[in-house]
Amino acid sequence: MTSKDVPHVIAALSRAIAASRTLVAYECGATGPTKDCAYEDPIIKAMAGVPIATEGKTSACAHSDLAGNLIMAVCDLWSNEAVEYHDMFGATTTSVFAEILGYDVAMLNTALELGYQEQMKEILVNSDMYRDSHSLILAPDNAWQVGNAIVSNRATSNYASARAGAMKAGEIILGDAKMKLTAHEKAALTKAMADMKALPESEGNFIDMCLKKYKDVKGFSPKSYGL
Repeated sequence: MTSKDVPHVIAALSRAIAASRTLVAYECGATGPTKDCAYEDPIIKAMAGVPIATEGKTSACAHSDLAGNLIMAVCDLWSNEAVEYHDMFGATTTSVFAEILGYDVAMLNTALELGYQEQMKEILVNSDMYRDSHSLILAPDNAWQVGNAIVSNRATSNYASARAGAMKAGEIILGDAKMKLTAHEKAALTKAMADMKALPESEGNFIDMCLKKYKDVKGFSPKSYGL
């Protein structure tokens, strides 16, 4: 949160855009589980109903984030290939991670047996929901809203659905009074929203606009992308 390199709100918008792109795989017949590095997975699950593999709470070995508990409320399995094999006081790293997983499985199964699954979900979601803008848009209700914006614009173009999803994510972040943003984050989000609103409606015009900017990029060839 102290880094000013990339505002977290930009990462949140990027996940909404990525959800539109990732959805293509499931439209083409992919069944899941999804890729663990795809933090847009809760949005994918809201749209496609596929099982999702994620990083986070019990699989926090590769990336640090502020959404691990929230992700636990929606993921179907933890997955990460970055647990390096070492000896620890408890056992090997793989054994220790398996032990931690066992505790969580027992806790969640017990919540089901006692009929407390809804309370457990609310605890997990709300413990992270307002820690970061990224967490906010991945909360189940908000993930559904972002997903609905994407799907509702799917018939127009992939570009239109990605833009709509990102705009919805920005609206959710700016519209929730409980989500406290720093001046730096709020300014970045306000500018991003203005930039997205100013984008052309047509996917073709958007591509033409981008090609003008990419023409001087070394090694870039529009033909490589079918353009």
